[in-house]
Amino acid sequence: MEFQVQPKQRGLSPARLMKGVCALSLTLSLLWSGFGERNYAAAETGTEAPISSISELGSEYAPTVQSAKHNVALKKDGTIWVWGSNGSGELGLGDTKVRKVPVQVTGPIQDIPFKQVDAGIQFTVALAADGTVWAWGQNSSGELGDGTTTRRLEPVQVRDPSDPSGYLTGVKQIQGGSSQSVALKEDGSVYTWGNNQSGQLGVDRKIPLSLVPLKVPNLPPIVNIVVSNGYTMAIDEAGVLWAWGEESYGQLGIGTIPSSTVLEASFKPIKVHAPDNSAPEWADVDQIAAGVTHVLALKDGKVYAWGNNLQGALGIGNSTRNFSGYPIPVQDPGDPSGQLSDVKAIAAGWDQSYAIKNDGTVVAWGVNLYGQLGNGTNQSSKLPVPVKWDNGSPFDGAVAVTAGFNFGLLLREDGTLWAMGNNAAGQLGNDGKENSYKYPVPVKL
Repeated sequence: MEFQVQPKQRGLSPARLMKGVCALSLTLSLLWSGFGERNYAAAETGTEAPISSISELGSEYAPTVQSAKHNVALKKDGTIWVWGSNGSGELGLGDTKVRKVPVQVTGPIQDIPFKQVDAGIQFTVALAADGTVWAWGQNSSGELGDGTTTRRLEPVQVRDPSDPSGYLTGVKQIQGGSSQSVALKEDGSVYTWGNNQSGQLGVDRKIPLSLVPLKVPNLPPIVNIVVSNGYTMAIDEAGVLWAWGEESYGQLGIGTIPSSTVLEASFKPIKVHAPDNSAPEWADVDQIAAGVTHVLALKDGKVYAWGNNLQGALGIGNSTRNFSGYPIPVQDPGDPSGQLSDVKAIAAGWDQSYAIKNDGTVVAWGVNLYGQLGNGTNQSSKLPVPVKWDNGSPFDGAVAVTAGFNFGLLLREDGTLWAMGNNAAGQLGNDGKENSYKYPVPVKL
């Protein structure tokens, strides 16, 4: 979701890195919780997109999708565009009205250029070009970082009492999760705020929440961060993977055996173990993508997974294994090695996963109740299956992917954006009348 990842450049899945590039800022912070639609009438405060399709823009947009039912996109001119569910003001348009096509966020940030934007669960966080951070939407756990728990229908600036300006500054990357936010500073330090019930702030203190950013202690310089549903992950300069927060399905990858009755968690950063629990740390990881309760990682073109496998999100076939507490290879019977390989980008959603091959084709696996695997069926799959065009041929030309709550989005090299799966809240952005689509359909940017 943010920019093309070069060989051995440590990062998130281009679905999370590509934010200004394909930077596809498809940021999938993914996300989740099935919040219901609340459709209130209110005055329109945004500016309607003056185009009907992304193809007219070329690569102007850096779509970043992260959330159950709302999506956010960053345009190359630094403006932010939003669509989908808006029950908590997560679109930042001054009201709670659903939008089925992209609309520009204006208000307090109208004249501020942005370089990254990410969607959490019912809230949005954005990084301005000057290194300051803004947020809007749900704020019951302090996820907006403005020192309050007041819901905000328009953008507010994230505060930092320890900074002379009173605001969070010097930030180079942001992420929004279920009810917490994370910021990575230029110096490699990490700051978190919001809910901490499962230790997702990583501050080694059992405080319920923080209304302002706190520095995560005991971390080496970090180069990339990813936040998900109650847990956070980071890659340091050596490519070593760190994690903290909820561990109910083994999603921290630390080799533990999760309990169905006891919520396990780590309130401080710990190292993710190597594949098959062969070592207490894992280095040279290239990309990570975090779903609600499962994680994908990419190293040397090979895909690994850990966490929840109840719906087949780990891609290990007809195994009776319901979870994994450490990375294991994603299977691909069609590959001579037996492992999903030759991959350049990954994305993890609710209980579904995606991978873009080096040739631009896409495979998907996991739950498929809404057609989110994009293969023309509603049949879930525990192994990777090809995403297809509606004529049955393999979807091609993909450069970035992101995943949300039962839907996925794909950016092609021609600059067009395509979506498949659940569309009940207009999250596919195609202004379509159907509640779901089993093949990719064009987003009307």
